[in-house]
Amino acid sequence: MDSFFTEIYGPIIYKWLIYQDKKDGITIQKGTCTDSFHSVLFKCAHHRGKITLWRKGIVEEEIMNEEGKVVFYLHFAFESIPHFMKMYREFDNALLKYARQRHIHIAIVCSGGFTAHAFTAKIKHTLAYTSLPLSLTPLAYYQLDEQHDFDAIYLAPQVYPYHYDCLKYQKPIINIDPLIYGKQDTYQFLQKVAKTFAL
Repeated sequence: MDSFFTEIYGPIIYKWLIYQDKKDGITIQKGTCTDSFHSVLFKCAHHRGKITLWRKGIVEEEIMNEEGKVVFYLHFAFESIPHFMKMYREFDNALLKYARQRHIHIAIVCSGGFTAHAFTAKIKHTLAYTSLPLSLTPLAYYQLDEQHDFDAIYLAPQVYPYHYDCLKYQKPIINIDPLIYGKQDTYQFLQKVAKTFAL
């Protein structure tokens, strides 16, 4: 099967993958081509996919998030076109799920930026163990302006008095529970964010 895959099916599948219709913001382009393998790249807003067709008849499918973390990976020996199509649909469905997923960008704001940075670093560490489509930016209150494109602004307890001033940004303004912020309880914080945005 190796030589048959190499000479017949490999090139056909490669061309078929490259000429797939772009959908839901996913772009498709040629990847690396060597004597050992051909790859096809799939890109969407926050994820990258790759299908690698190895000359020995092995097919690899992977999807990575922005941080380079692999969120989907399959490899299999090519058996037949129907088998390949079944496995490709698994990859395609996973990539579509990520492409359609709403990505939330929030600001965590404190008075000088120090505690916001510390809390955000802990949250990012916890996020590595979840699949929440969330990105965070820590800011000092004086850094907050209309240039930033956030889905919500989370205020640390020390800047609660500025809550009404922040309404001018026309974004949801959410006060972080002092117990959550003081204990740096990232789990509770992420649960509340997930509930707020129905993630």
